[in-house]
Amino acid sequence: MSQQNEGKPATTSLHAEVAALRAENAQLREQLRILERLVPDPVIELDRELRVKNFSRLVDGFSADSVKFRWLELVELPDRAKIVEMFGQVFAEHRAASVTVGARREDNGQPMRFTVHAVPGDDSEDPQSIVVLARDATEEHKLLGQLATQRAYFQAIFEQATDMILLFDDDMRCIEANPALAATLGYSAEELGSLSLPDLFPHMALADGPERWQAFLAKGSLRGTAQMRRKDSTLFDTEFRAVANIMPGVHMSITRDISAQQQAEREVAQRRAFYRAIFESVPFGLGTADRDGRPVAWNQAMLRTTGYSEAELQATQRVSDFFVDAERVRRIVTDNIEFQGRELEMRRPDGTTFPARVSLALVPLPDGAQTLAIVEDVSAEAKMRADLEFQARVLATMHEAVVVVDKDRRVEYLNDRARTLFCVVPGDIMGQGAYGQLRWRVAEPAGAGEAPADVAPGGNWSAQLVVDLPDGTERRMGVTATRRRDRSGNDNGWIAVLHDVTAEHHLADALATQSAHLEAIFEHAADMILLTGDDMRYIDVNPAAAATLGYTVEEMRALAVTDVFPPMEQATALALWQAFIAEGSQAGEVQVRRKDGTVIDVGYRAVANILPGVHLSIMRDIGERKQLEADLARSEAYYRAIFEHAPIGMGISDPSGKPVAWNAAMAQASGVSDADVRALDHAADLYATPEERERLLDLLV
Repeated sequence: MSQQNEGKPATTSLHAEVAALRAENAQLREQLRILERLVPDPVIELDRELRVKNFSRLVDGFSADSVKFRWLELVELPDRAKIVEMFGQVFAEHRAASVTVGARREDNGQPMRFTVHAVPGDDSEDPQSIVVLARDATEEHKLLGQLATQRAYFQAIFEQATDMILLFDDDMRCIEANPALAATLGYSAEELGSLSLPDLFPHMALADGPERWQAFLAKGSLRGTAQMRRKDSTLFDTEFRAVANIMPGVHMSITRDISAQQQAEREVAQRRAFYRAIFESVPFGLGTADRDGRPVAWNQAMLRTTGYSEAELQATQRVSDFFVDAERVRRIVTDNIEFQGRELEMRRPDGTTFPARVSLALVPLPDGAQTLAIVEDVSAEAKMRADLEFQARVLATMHEAVVVVDKDRRVEYLNDRARTLFCVVPGDIMGQGAYGQLRWRVAEPAGAGEAPADVAPGGNWSAQLVVDLPDGTERRMGVTATRRRDRSGNDNGWIAVLHDVTAEHHLADALATQSAHLEAIFEHAADMILLTGDDMRYIDVNPAAAATLGYTVEEMRALAVTDVFPPMEQATALALWQAFIAEGSQAGEVQVRRKDGTVIDVGYRAVANILPGVHLSIMRDIGERKQLEADLARSEAYYRAIFEHAPIGMGISDPSGKPVAWNAAMAQASGVSDADVRALDHAADLYATPEERERLLDLLV
């Protein structure tokens, strides 16, 4: 055989091997497609640039274009680097890897979680692709979160509960106890781990203990009361609830110490009897009503006060029926209104009425709040109204210092404000003469002395006092004194109410001075001062404004702002006013029309709301100034033209010799332009020799 023929068997064998591999690859691909249809999660193939080559299916909420071309943008931003790093690790280390990432649905933005598994696309050292399985773990993630939350809740309840919680096994041995149980029984957690139920519950150590235990396991739960034993062997009463097999072989009991509760119940019973005795023994009427106003309980004093019998009270549907103004009282009771010592008219069964002092209070009770009424018959107090009127008058006028003197001007009473004002101790002043002890003197009306004797009982006298204080200062006090009278109408002294008017007195002086200053400025200012209201009408103007505009002050008060603007400037006036009100201030120049129709230029400055709804404008006639400015401009232009067009050279320097101006003839003669000469420090710099410069300087000097 030739050398060429010798290589054919090897080539044939290679082709056969390739064909077999292709068949196997096709079979594997078919199996992969079957597997992709069976797997409910998307299978994605990525190349080394992490571009999607193929994917099996879409997850609801995501589009094919996004998965194919923008899959990384679907991943939550914090997780993008993590998943890219994981894919790079699969390519580099030729082994599978997993990561959990977040994404948001494209259709509604709902967050999702995916567990992503990636494996190399082949077993070569340099795989060109990886196969990715993206499993929707959203629900699992949510459940894990809920589980962690529930675990945290349980642990918090177990650790922080004030009730005793115990976990024990099928052999009644303690598995775990919460801190409340350990603290209550006096054991440590380690000590409790070596104990069993009979060690803690003495009744479980009795002969029927095992039978009780089996009955509990069979029933699945148990509740009741039992005694527990502390580490120091003392016993105490508890109530418990036990549940079997909260987990297979794990049982739980929740126990509460009720020894204090039982003691409290005994104390409550004693207290109830005690308060019932008080309820029945007090000398004034006590009664309670439910939310609907029906009588619930009452004492014997209530029966005596109201005149009702026990049977009549029991038959009453509403306690408001006891009162003359029944509807008002019904609203008070049903609206749970509380008050103390209110005087109301009550009606007895025989139809007679009487004044009663009633207090209502809400009493919280286990079955709902009830209204407690305290009723006192105050009929006997009606005769004392006249005496109470005096006290009521004193209280009603006690807004400042109050001094009461008898008819000989001796002090009988001072309130706290008066004691502070005069710096006196009641024990040192009572019974002493008021004028000498309280160091006051009458300031107004001028020349007045003590309160005049001709003021009739019940009459008033007013004045202003100057009070000399211990620190050497003075206070100005306004005083209103009422002449007292006894029951027979005779003179019984004075009640004096004093209020501090020092600040008002100083303010009045300052205000008078300031008003005089402002009035002088307003009346004599050369500038126009105008006050305007929100309606653009003048409230007041000074004489300068009236004179400048050719009106009287009274005529100006009848005008509006637009009345002093030329007819063609009305729109401008309105626009300026609106901007002025909006911005709060304004300044500028405008033309205004005098009464004779002539128009003048004015400069103005205005401020809005110097008082609410009052706006200030200050104007000045600038016509003369503007005329002078125009004359000056014309004069300057005239002489400037002469200077520029003079046939001889002319130059001007300032006092220091620096050139200021240089006309055309001078520029032509000297060969130096106006701009160049202005750049010189001195006109002498134009001369070439020092001698010429010195000669010029001598001439200038």
